[in-house]
Amino acid sequence: MEKGLTIHYYEEGDELNVLVGKPTDALYVELTDEVYVRLHPETREVLGFTIANFRARSRRRKAVLPILGRFALPRKTAQRLAMSSS
Repeated sequence: MEKGLTIHYYEEGDELNVLVGKPTDALYVELTDEVYVRLHPETREVLGFTIANFRARSRRRKAVLPILGRFALPRKTAQRLAMSSS
C-alpha cells in the first residue's frame, strides 16, 4: 500500500524529518553520521528518516543518503497529468 510523504523542518534543532504515512512510534537507528532511519519496532519497515544539522549538510555539493526510494503520484493527479499532455 502506498503512503504519502510528510516533510517537517525544525529550525530550532536544524533537523529535517521525512515521514512515510502517518506518524507512529518508531525506532531510530543511525545509518551514517547524523542520518537516522525510522523503523517500525516489530516489522522493521522503514517509516521515514531524520537528518540532523540539515543546513550544513545541504550546503555540500552532493549529499547521498543510504536510503532507496520509489515514488508514485496519487491516481487522480496521474490521470489529470495524462489528460493535460494529450
